Amino acid sequence: MKAAEWYNFRGMHHIMAYHTKPVTRIKFAHDDRGLFAMASDDGTLSVVDAMASNIDGSRLVLKGHKAEVTDFCFSLENDYIVSSSMDKSIIVWDVKTGKFVRGFEDPDPITCVMFHPINDHLLIYGNTRGEIKFVSFSNGSQVAYFKVNNPVTCIAFDEQQATTMYVGDNAGELTFLNVKYSAQEYHLDSTGLARLNRSPIHSIAWRAQQTSKWSVPTLLISQADQPLKMLACRKVDGKESVQELAKFPRALKRSKIRAIYCPVTNRGEMPCVAVGSDTGTIYIYGYAQTTDDKKTSKVTLVNQLAGHSGTIIDLAWNNDESLLASCDKDGVVIMWKRIELLR
Repeated sequence: MKAAEWYNFRGMHHIMAYHTKPVTRIKFAHDDRGLFAMASDDGTLSVVDAMASNIDGSRLVLKGHKAEVTDFCFSLENDYIVSSSMDKSIIVWDVKTGKFVRGFEDPDPITCVMFHPINDHLLIYGNTRGEIKFVSFSNGSQVAYFKVNNPVTCIAFDEQQATTMYVGDNAGELTFLNVKYSAQEYHLDSTGLARLNRSPIHSIAWRAQQTSKWSVPTLLISQADQPLKMLACRKVDGKESVQELAKFPRALKRSKIRAIYCPVTNRGEMPCVAVGSDTGTIYIYGYAQTTDDKKTSKVTLVNQLAGHSGTIIDLAWNNDESLLASCDKDGVVIMWKRIELLR
């Protein structure tokens, strides 16, 4: 079966226009088909059940930030959401009730936040001062600290062991951090720095393996005024570096467009990635290693979805791959329904 058949859609599952300002971040909950959240520049978040008979009626509105929401993350069991804002605050919310659980303040605007991938008693965030902080979920006390050269824009982890952290900044630098836990303490040490160029890094997506021929971890990097790139992570004598494996068409302009890996990897003709654009179109690209000796790939346009009128900022898949969600600068969220195929 070809990739184009796996990534064929049969229309829109639902359209949501809850926010008057841009929706900049969307996510489905962990291992869940329908629990879905979105964050907006209006300072609020919305949580819905995409599988409910009345999706709009299931909506919870999370109000507490005084400026635009920059990022959010579900906890491992989907009990909580943590969100960050340019108002220098972090807020933890109860997912079932939408109520405020606790909040923390930082001296600087916070650009990204997440729960630790395997220990949701820890919150991790980055700020405009270039600081990475690990803090206790219960009281906000600092557990670990590292400072990069420029304001932090995004963070990601390797999703297998959570021992490597990737930090993107607004000057195009990608910092590799080794995360160690010993004697009940966390330690952060730099293991490499890749200078991609001088434009901001908007998103980092990690994947362990792409094909039978590529056994190294890869990163999908979206960057202002640059084509979307897939990089291989290499480690030599304990030092991390990257090598370009694929470059996808269409520069991402200055908009803060994020890109994601498509979840179907070991079926069909080739693995794929998805990315929005400033023209309101979603592009799904497939890639395959070339037959020569070069560690490069051939890129193919698999599908494109048109429905937004403005720049598409973020994308998200649900856990069974039946829905692809997209959000735009006009505050609109669309859920696209993928055609069900025999597996």
